[in-house]
Amino acid sequence: MGYRRNLGGDFKLSTRLIYSHQFTNSNFENPVLPNYENRLLEELGDPKDEFRWNVDVTKGPFTLGYVMRYIGPMYTTTYESFNALPSACTTNTTPQVCPPLNTDAFDTLKYPAVFYHNARFEWKLDGAGFGKDFTFYVGVDNFTNKLLPFGTTATGAGSSIYNIRGRNWYAGAIARF
Repeated sequence: MGYRRNLGGDFKLSTRLIYSHQFTNSNFENPVLPNYENRLLEELGDPKDEFRWNVDVTKGPFTLGYVMRYIGPMYTTTYESFNALPSACTTNTTPQVCPPLNTDAFDTLKYPAVFYHNARFEWKLDGAGFGKDFTFYVGVDNFTNKLLPFGTTATGAGSSIYNIRGRNWYAGAIARF
């Protein structure tokens, strides 16, 4: 979803929202037990809900941007460890409820939901006499310094959904001749 509007004068507003909600995400991997479900939804790397919201306000050559990213809570181990699933647990093809595999696997059931906040300032010099187009920018990602949930590394399968480091400053320039 996106929205743009001139706010009067040189002020412009641009906003975008990308939202993802998974209803189901499972694998059926065992040919001997074709109805045995390996549920991935809400396991590390596959949150049920996730969104990214961008807002830019521009006045003339200056733009102030903001990004909020949300990652929903996820289980610290497999979904099946804590929850019963209705599927065939044995070679008997009659569906039955499979009990949780290991309810005491971890003291903490889920990693908490995470919000990341980023900000960026941009200055665009159009045709300033020494080139066609120059843009200078400075920003900070994760300005609230939200660290990784305990027990994750942000480097492997699943946990790489999180930012690998805390607050991160950057600056740069773009030149077109």
